[in-house]
Amino acid sequence: LALDATVRERRDPKRVIRRRWAIVKPIAVAVADLEKELGRMPSVTEIAERRAELMIAVLQALQYAHERGVIHADISPSNVPLVDPEAGPAVKLVDFGLAQLRDDDLTAAAGDDPDYVLGTPSYIAPEQIRGLGAEEASDQYSLGAILFEMIHGKPPYQAPTLHELCMLHIKGPIPEPA
Repeated sequence: LALDATVRERRDPKRVIRRRWAIVKPIAVAVADLEKELGRMPSVTEIAERRAELMIAVLQALQYAHERGVIHADISPSNVPLVDPEAGPAVKLVDFGLAQLRDDDLTAAAGDDPDYVLGTPSYIAPEQIRGLGAEEASDQYSLGAILFEMIHGKPPYQAPTLHELCMLHIKGPIPEPA
């Protein structure tokens, strides 16, 4: 992503709303389904259990890909949509546009240049920012960033520029719970 394009995208309120809805929608649908299923408003524990079910489904999809040597390399909320809510909460892992095979020697084109990264900046793993390419742990890092946002309502790192955001992923302290 070029720095100026990323800054424009982050300032686009529609994009921000779509990204937030990608996080909230599966939870909202899961809560509504759970309320209908129970005939009452679910407890916090029941909501947490449903969130866990959704995250387990994503982990299973990721495990399936990793067992076949495929690294997604761009796990983000928009790439984990809710599917077929009528059949119950389920998620799908989509957009393998940056995917690579485990044994490929693929690296980011820009090397150590943090103004150009391949992936979604709020969820990208440090090694991808460094231009080392993605591995299974990169996907797990990105999924952890999504989980952080599901729990805390914001990504683990936020910064006014792409460069600062990337540096936080590389050198920033582990974020404290809100």
